[in-house]
Amino acid sequence: MKENTNPDINSYSEQVFELRSNILLLRGIFYLFIFLLSILDYSYLKNAFSVSLCLFLSNLASYILFKKKKISPHRIMYFQQLLNLGLLFLLIFYSGRSNSPFLILFIVEGFFCGIFYNILCVFLFFGLFVPFMIAICIYDSNMQYLPLLTIIASIFATVSAFMIIREQDNRKIELISYYLKLEKLNTRLIGISRLRKNFMDIAYHDMKSPLSTVIGFIQNILSGYGGPVTDKQQDWLNRCVDRLDALSRQINDLYFLANIESTDFNEIKKRCDIVQELELAVAEVMDKINKKEQKFIKDIPSTLPWVVVVPILFRQCIVNLLGNASKYTPIGGTIELRVEYNEDWLTIIIKDSGIGIPDDCKPRIFDEFFRVKNTIVDNQKVSGTGLGLTIVKSIVDGHGGTIEVRDNQPRGTVFIVKFPMVEEYREA
Repeated sequence: MKENTNPDINSYSEQVFELRSNILLLRGIFYLFIFLLSILDYSYLKNAFSVSLCLFLSNLASYILFKKKKISPHRIMYFQQLLNLGLLFLLIFYSGRSNSPFLILFIVEGFFCGIFYNILCVFLFFGLFVPFMIAICIYDSNMQYLPLLTIIASIFATVSAFMIIREQDNRKIELISYYLKLEKLNTRLIGISRLRKNFMDIAYHDMKSPLSTVIGFIQNILSGYGGPVTDKQQDWLNRCVDRLDALSRQINDLYFLANIESTDFNEIKKRCDIVQELELAVAEVMDKINKKEQKFIKDIPSTLPWVVVVPILFRQCIVNLLGNASKYTPIGGTIELRVEYNEDWLTIIIKDSGIGIPDDCKPRIFDEFFRVKNTIVDNQKVSGTGLGLTIVKSIVDGHGGTIEVRDNQPRGTVFIVKFPMVEEYREA
């Protein structure tokens, strides 16, 4: 189990910081646009010339100070909000007040204020803007629709922007909450995995040592070191050895599986000659295949690109698959090993002419301790630990590969295993 390496949760605060600094910049660019318009049509927009220039420069200065983080960001926001409102009040007052063409700027200002996502800035905007609009209407003794519509539009723009940002913020907070829960669960799983590994280390030693001792003593008795052994006694003792060997294999598989699940493959992978590793794996199972007089077809290219794997685990994966193919194939059957590759995948195909796997069992064949019931080959029930394919799946997954099982024709099973070709070694 790997420890979590996701980005720090503080990135959310950085996103909020970037949002607010970008709003200052956008607001400055907007007032720069008004300033340029006032230059192009000075006769009509002369009142906006100096105010828009001040708004542009002040927002730009606030943006620079905001990014440098030398002054509290909240102080910069509040100061800039007050300055913007003050300058806009002057512009409105000296350009027609309730009939001013620049009333629309308050709508834009309200929108920017809402995006700022700071509730104090929103209250500051409404607390100064609405009384100001009412005051100029009273001052003009002219309660027209334009100021009222400006108030309504500004409130709508501000609240809408604020609600949109708040909704996004709530979703981010919800995602962060899920992330923290997952991180906590992952930490617990890592702890459980370590406990399991420690338990397996202790259990392996405590069970394997006495088991090996018992097997050794029984073999000594069978060899006649303790005196004559009758045929009946020899039969019983041979059965004991068979059962103890099966138990020993199961302990080995459990220990091997526990080690795989707690191993970071990336730390122990290395570049290796895949042809050599395949030949070593084949050599390890040839005795079983020859003992059952099975035909073995090997189609491995003489040269293959070097692949980054954990050599001992890669060999174990192939040994388990070939061993299974031999175990579930009758005497005189056929087993085939074929290797293909392209720029993305190294594909290993293992076919047999055995008894096959029922369709309803295929989804579960990689589960721990799962075995197809009542499996008979050559009139004998096949024994096993139910961990061989689980180990194969763990090895393949640890390498970032895939494994697939299909029916062979006319009978038998096909396993297709794919290991990824690592970019830097594809041309090796």
